[in-house]
Amino acid sequence: MIENMIDQISNAYYSDIPLMKKLGLKHNFNAKHGEKTFVGSIQTESYIIDVWVTCYPAQLWNFHIKCLCEDYEYDVMTGSGDFSTHWPAIELLANSRIIIDMIKINGDIKYKI
Repeated sequence: MIENMIDQISNAYYSDIPLMKKLGLKHNFNAKHGEKTFVGSIQTESYIIDVWVTCYPAQLWNFHIKCLCEDYEYDVMTGSGDFSTHWPAIELLANSRIIIDMIKINGDIKYKI
């Protein structure tokens, strides 16, 4: 049973297809188990976001955000979930409406403005 799951190829969750189509992303990305797969880029006047998915079969999302108006870029990784749940926060980050001023990992400051 588990071997069959590992051999399966994953596509977008049915609920994500309308948003992915609207944004111009590949919804039929045919991701192999555990393999990071590029699904496309989203570009506006303000930002470029490159999008990857890793399927386990749960889907983990990676975003590379490049803010064009403020000339900075960074990566965001999500836990498991559908693209549509994560997209609103990613879009807010890309539009500089959410700003992260500090990141701590196990109590140690790894990033601070």
